Amino acid sequence: LNETNGSTLRDRSGNQRDGVYTPGAGTLQLGQPALAGGTAVDFKSGALASVSGAQFNRWEDFTVSAWFQADSVSDAPQMIFGKGDPSTGSPNFALLASSAGLLWFVGSEPEFASDAGIVEPNKAYHVAVSLATAGDARVARIYLDGQVVAEQADPGFIATGVNEPLFLAAFQGAVALDGTLDDVQLYDRALTKAELGTLYQNPGQPLAASVEPGPEPSDTALALSAAQWSGAGFSATLITEAGVNYQLEYSVSLELGSWSVVSNFTGDGSVQTVEDSDNGRNALPAGYYRVVVN
Repeated sequence: LNETNGSTLRDRSGNQRDGVYTPGAGTLQLGQPALAGGTAVDFKSGALASVSGAQFNRWEDFTVSAWFQADSVSDAPQMIFGKGDPSTGSPNFALLASSAGLLWFVGSEPEFASDAGIVEPNKAYHVAVSLATAGDARVARIYLDGQVVAEQADPGFIATGVNEPLFLAAFQGAVALDGTLDDVQLYDRALTKAELGTLYQNPGQPLAASVEPGPEPSDTALALSAAQWSGAGFSATLITEAGVNYQLEYSVSLELGSWSVVSNFTGDGSVQTVEDSDNGRNALPAGYYRVVVN
């Protein structure tokens, strides 16, 4: 949230998941003193920021974290972040703060909460919610300043695949935060306690990605002459060697084990083009391709 003017909330990760600031009936003040680094944004009386839900419609496990500071704390809940369709009247999920503590809502019902009184006015906190859904490890956790302050085993189902906006500071004007937000980060997995501690200890810095190394060096030269992506899909043109096997692979994250095979082909010693027109991959906001010599 480092913007100092305009209405666009810039995605600093490079994934082009920009959002929009909407003052509504409230007020927005960009370029405020940072809670975590750069600058922060002050929200009042229902002002909010939102990001299209299409950017996050494939998540199962996830983590959302942010730095926040409330101007005041009372019985009235204030939303730090949430996701949902405002026309339904309740969020898909939301993290709220009040004198009752930090509260995790799914739909219109609170699922679990921290102890009361852990949030004080005019004090900056790092908060996060992680959701793990795999097998026996199903658990949701709320973190405050790197420490688990509440958790729920076998949490309720959250339809994270639904194309609904992600909101910051208010749910279309309701449960509004009067205060400041900074350094909102989203991950498509449940971060560990150690990782959340790292985020808290390093304000404004994302976790370093675990990037899978490329294949072992080959005696075969790979001459890639052109690569492009459009609405019709991805294509790469390369100079191949006759009889050599090539493999086009795709990843959404560059993380270890994330590469999947798109196609295999054998070189014929000429300039060849390999393509990917899969509708599912083309609909994603970002992705990575590589050509491997087998």
